[in-house]
Amino acid sequence: MQKIELFGGRQLVKKRHIPTMYRQEKPLILMSTASAIPNNLAVDQMGHRRFADQVAVIHPGYISIIPIDCEEQKTKYVAVRSSAGEAALAQVSQVMWCKLGNEVWFIIASTLGIQVFDSSAEKCFFSHPCRDGLDSAEVSSPQLATIGSNLLCVGNNVGSLYIFHLFDQQSEAVLVQNQRGHKYGISAIAGPSDQVTDDVIASGDQDGNVVVWAVNRDHLHKDATFSSYGFACTSIHIWHKLIVVAYGSGHIRLFSIHPTAAMLVEVAAHARWITALDLAPDSGRLLSVGEDSLVRVWQIREEQPMIEHRFHSSIKDSMLVGGRFLTSNGSAFCVSSYDSCEVHCFHIS
Repeated sequence: MQKIELFGGRQLVKKRHIPTMYRQEKPLILMSTASAIPNNLAVDQMGHRRFADQVAVIHPGYISIIPIDCEEQKTKYVAVRSSAGEAALAQVSQVMWCKLGNEVWFIIASTLGIQVFDSSAEKCFFSHPCRDGLDSAEVSSPQLATIGSNLLCVGNNVGSLYIFHLFDQQSEAVLVQNQRGHKYGISAIAGPSDQVTDDVIASGDQDGNVVVWAVNRDHLHKDATFSSYGFACTSIHIWHKLIVVAYGSGHIRLFSIHPTAAMLVEVAAHARWITALDLAPDSGRLLSVGEDSLVRVWQIREEQPMIEHRFHSSIKDSMLVGGRFLTSNGSAFCVSSYDSCEVHCFHIS
């Protein structure tokens, strides 16, 4: 296990013997290799303590959806389509399942903007370019997060945030706010992972700046800013009034929201870019994967605060690009790697 020690006013990680927590299981097999996109793995895991039903991986121009443990379901492919409904060439930046209003949605973010599908990814109900002006020459590569029970937040690559109200398949999605939040493109965005912080979201940009936003009904107001550490933000999560941020430098930093905005913990987690971060809301376990072939599991202790290193595994000769927990308590997870057809799965021992 690892403990935190103070060094130069910051809390760092001290390494010790790490017990094995997870065992590697049979991998899921893709029909095509995963693209080199950060956070290139999504899971359909709705409700506390429920095991995920399926995962989604991004390929050039389309998405593979793979069942995890159900013989009745088959692998499906979802193509990015234009507003006219035809297959279109587009670079997908993120996909996710989420519950907003009375429905579970599957959302695709790409250079065409966002497309909102039903949970089976068969019918598109809503699309939006998410550009600052429909005639803008900027190519949009949106990032996605949810706020509360009916708001979708989208950040684009010119630093703007879009807030949409989504309720059900019979109601039209409504754009309720469009605000310039960053000077640089938004590379990561996160809403709350629990009910404790349902009034806060955080966004990070390609320069490494992090902005914390207070949510008042369906509008955002800037609450705090954390300056750049010289590398892009690659992933963000919010848990129990704490903000966890991964960076291209391989660092993970833990920030407080209230009563004061400050950095609490800094960990040199990976030797190269961190490409994905996930957090299990029921346990505070943190999953990180990087270009250094390593997947790591950490434990956040909010009372100290501190981060303990609990597990690591190397996926040989792989540049990992995605990682997600399959349960809300972090008892299982899977990771994807660039130019590989395998999604590696791990379960707690």
